[in-house]
Amino acid sequence: MAPIFYQGFFKMRFSFIVQMMLSLAFVAIAGCFNLGQSPVIPSPVTVATPEPPQKIMDKARVRVTTILKTDGGPPVERNVYYPGGIAIGTQGNLYVSDGTSRVLSIDAAGHLQEVAGMAFRLPWRPWEGGFADGTGKDARFNYPAGLVVDASGDVIVADAGNHRIRKVTPEGRVTTLAGSGVQGAQDGVGLAAQFNRPSQLIIDASGSIFVSEWHGHRIRRLDLDGTVTTIAGTGEQGFADGPVRQAKFNRPQGLALGLDGSIYVADSDNYRIRRIFGGMVTTVAGDGTRGFNDGSALKAKFGSLGGLIRMRDGDLIVADSDYDCIRRVSAAGQVTTIVGGGTYRKPRIGADEFDGFNESGYVDGDERTARFYVPLAMAVDSSEKNIYVCDSANDAIRQITFLR
Repeated sequence: MAPIFYQGFFKMRFSFIVQMMLSLAFVAIAGCFNLGQSPVIPSPVTVATPEPPQKIMDKARVRVTTILKTDGGPPVERNVYYPGGIAIGTQGNLYVSDGTSRVLSIDAAGHLQEVAGMAFRLPWRPWEGGFADGTGKDARFNYPAGLVVDASGDVIVADAGNHRIRKVTPEGRVTTLAGSGVQGAQDGVGLAAQFNRPSQLIIDASGSIFVSEWHGHRIRRLDLDGTVTTIAGTGEQGFADGPVRQAKFNRPQGLALGLDGSIYVADSDNYRIRRIFGGMVTTVAGDGTRGFNDGSALKAKFGSLGGLIRMRDGDLIVADSDYDCIRRVSAAGQVTTIVGGGTYRKPRIGADEFDGFNESGYVDGDERTARFYVPLAMAVDSSEKNIYVCDSANDAIRQITFLR
């Protein structure tokens, strides 16, 4: 099974491939029965050209650098693979979760240290996790995803494959805060509660943790006393604004806290950014059509979304994982591209539709030259001058520095 944060990336459809195979077979059979006859010259076929996307570059000037990137060689302990969660520690270090079911720490010099969990191989699967509380390598995770750091400096982990919320101390001691391990939607206290592939996390000033559920299509809250409640979503995959008990999400990912206590949700496969406030769910950006288009927030188009950050000025920064770029939704309701892809190429076999795909890659540089490949979770420092990005398909941790 692929890591939770990769499931949204591999959206292959077999229908197009099957249609191509049937078409080729038909041509071959027709050719067999057309022997000795005059060749049939096909009429010209008009192919609709997709409308070019509208890419509006943000006014910010940035520099993208690499903090850590896997070199592809052993040992595993020195590399990061498919990072899917990131948070800034109290000492300024970065905590990262990766696809080998580990929680890692990266210091200011870029040195990587394993904090908890252990990657091991099975013949039929490249990486395999597990479940165990314990310390360091004695602990086990199963595709850990979102991370946050609490006031004590402990790391809270959305242990996606184990359907649990875990805690890791800076010394590497792992305990389970909530979740029975059974995939489900039951609210409750501590280990009596159930989760359905928890994905990303945020924490508020009181210490309450908010959880997006990739498969549960809900937003949950874990309070300090261990109580788990559902704050929005029916659990049915779909789209609907309205009262929180009637609202629907489609694989929600990144979360951000608003200045007024609202919660913003990167509703990944609805291609929208949603807002939970006052018992209602509303859409703040995205028209719900998969694509790439900057401009007015509710007319803008997104791909599947990853991490989400709320800046002090009210702007939202979102990782567009499908189109390999980092985008801004301003408080004034305009969507711009800060850095990364969004440039169409030719259509690809297996794509959801014939809309082409973006210019992905691995390049450090400025706002126009830097490239990402499936950016996911993000974290911003207290100065708001640096954003750290899990550049998952590049097996890298990248840093975006705002120059002005």
